Amino acid sequence: MRKADKTRHTGKKKYGKRIIAAVLILAAAAVTGFFVYRHFHKQEEMPADASPVPEQVIRTDLENIYSASGSVISADENNANPQSFGDTTYPIKEVFVKVGDSVKAGDRLYTLDMTDVENDIALAQKKLSIEQQQNAIDQAAAGRAVRSAQETSAQQYEDATRTLTEQAEDTNKAILEQVHSQQDVDRFIRAEADAKAALDAAQKAADAADQKYAGLQSAVSNAQRASNDASQAAASAPDISKLTPPAEPALPQEPVAPTAPAVPVKQDGETQEHYDAVMGEYADAKRKYDQDQAAYENALKAYNEQKDQLMADYNKAKAEYDKQVADYNAAKAKSGESAQKVTDASYALTQAQQNLSDYSAEHDKTSAALSKAQSDYDAAKSAREAAEAALKTAQQGVTSSVRSLEQQGSATKTANRSTYESELSAKDSAAKQALANQAGTLDAQDTLKRAKQKLENGTVYAEMDGTVTAVNIVPGQSYSGAGAVVINNLGQLKVTVNVDEGHIADLHVGTPVRIKTDSTGEETLTGKVCFTALTPVSDTETSSDPKAGSGSGTSAQSSQSGTSQNKGKAQYRVDISLDQVNERLRLGMTARIDFVLASEKNVLAVPTSCITTDPDGSSYVTVLRGASSESAEAMTGAAEDAGAADSTQGTEDMGQSMQIPVETGISNDYYTQITSGDLREGDQVLPAVSSGDSEDGMLSGIYG
Repeated sequence: MRKADKTRHTGKKKYGKRIIAAVLILAAAAVTGFFVYRHFHKQEEMPADASPVPEQVIRTDLENIYSASGSVISADENNANPQSFGDTTYPIKEVFVKVGDSVKAGDRLYTLDMTDVENDIALAQKKLSIEQQQNAIDQAAAGRAVRSAQETSAQQYEDATRTLTEQAEDTNKAILEQVHSQQDVDRFIRAEADAKAALDAAQKAADAADQKYAGLQSAVSNAQRASNDASQAAASAPDISKLTPPAEPALPQEPVAPTAPAVPVKQDGETQEHYDAVMGEYADAKRKYDQDQAAYENALKAYNEQKDQLMADYNKAKAEYDKQVADYNAAKAKSGESAQKVTDASYALTQAQQNLSDYSAEHDKTSAALSKAQSDYDAAKSAREAAEAALKTAQQGVTSSVRSLEQQGSATKTANRSTYESELSAKDSAAKQALANQAGTLDAQDTLKRAKQKLENGTVYAEMDGTVTAVNIVPGQSYSGAGAVVINNLGQLKVTVNVDEGHIADLHVGTPVRIKTDSTGEETLTGKVCFTALTPVSDTETSSDPKAGSGSGTSAQSSQSGTSQNKGKAQYRVDISLDQVNERLRLGMTARIDFVLASEKNVLAVPTSCITTDPDGSSYVTVLRGASSESAEAMTGAAEDAGAADSTQGTEDMGQSMQIPVETGISNDYYTQITSGDLREGDQVLPAVSSGDSEDGMLSGIYG
């Protein structure tokens, strides 16, 4: 049987022509020998299964199944363990549940004996009360000291501020005068800048006008030179009226072959005398044609002998002709071009002179604008220099006032710093005292809080609805382990199994599953994979975890029975959610699991035993073509009936066998899907042939 996860590579089988011929010859010899052997031996000497039993191509539903064994577990589980209190453990005071009890989230499960904690809480509350009274006394004294320092500081600040304000008013007056002078300077600077910008623009315009005027003058000079050059060139150009085009040489001509006369054909009703006369004329024409043909052949021979020389002379004459044509065309073009250049140069000179005359007035206008802009800039510059002198005087007055203000401010700052430091010192003392009191209070509150938290955790409650499945504590016991009280949701179960590394990659969340248990009998439960582990379970988990499955499994093509098959292989946990609730299920029950890895509906399939796979991975099926269904049934019945008569005639009626390449899909225990190949539903196929088959088995592989 093939494994479910085996990958097949199928394709057409290639044969060489010689190999095919040899195989066909051997097949014919084998068939002939087989029938001779069957004819001369009695029926009882033949084995009952001498003829191959054909199978039928069908349409069916297929599934690829991987099977494993797992366990029923709860979908939800909670371990209600005692709260950790560091190294301290408290004895169990009272247990309120027993195995089998149904509980709701929030129900009491058990309590701890917290008498020592209650005594600690009473002592911590007394200490906190005393601490708070001491803090109130310290804070009142610190507040009085701060208020006294603040009053002294406020009086000092008021006196210093009054003197400093008077000096500041004098300084503001001097600054105001400076501001007015600065505004005048700024205004005159802007005016000077505007005048300078106007001057720069006028200078730029004048420069551009000078440059353009000079360019127009240069254009006139250039146009004059170009006109003179064109006139001189026209005077030296050839006279087109005196040029004669050259004559082209003749290409050598090959002699023309004569046309043979047509042979006369005697017409119906034509007299013999007329026909003889026509034949006489034909004989004369034929003699003349023969003479012309001989002359043509002599001329052609002479032409062929002189052809290379004639073509060489022609090519030489043609090259000279082409040169003369080029010279003629160049002289003609040069003469016309010179005349056009004279006309163009004369027009360009006239246009350049007109442009220079038109721009003279504009050039004079830009020169006048430049003179005015220079005069305006000189006036604005003088006004700006006068304003800057007035500003300098105002700045000196401000400097004197500011210096006096700074001296007064420094004295005020020194006095205020002294009183402010006294105030800060009082505040710092009060703050330090408050922090010290707060720290003491926090310590006392923390001690009280921790004691109350311990007391609150003295009662353990259920965190989920469910059924108590384990109680591992008794009153008076100091319990610090796990699983003190275990709660499971028995109304919602699932199945878990450990899958070996060879199949875990085929399983995914959502993979459909069918499940059977001894408790549910023949009823098949359905579900889906809801969890696949990414890391393997440890050896300890595999051997001791009550939730883990057996770790062995089977697929539709392979069987793994027992744990010896998986020794040394990694195991991965897979959980399965059930689609329905079944009251017969209990925790820990063994579940037989079928994972549906793939399924196909209404597909073409053949028995797996009828598929031959070559070493190169290609597969084929031996098909009987041309056989009737009655002959196929007769062949099958003859092979199955040990006492039947000789089935040789039935074999001959089976028709021709063909090896058809196929590609395969999924398989179950018996059939394999055919995804590609020239097969049809109802085709008769023969079992696959292997090298170890008998002589009759080999015959069934080459039937036809």
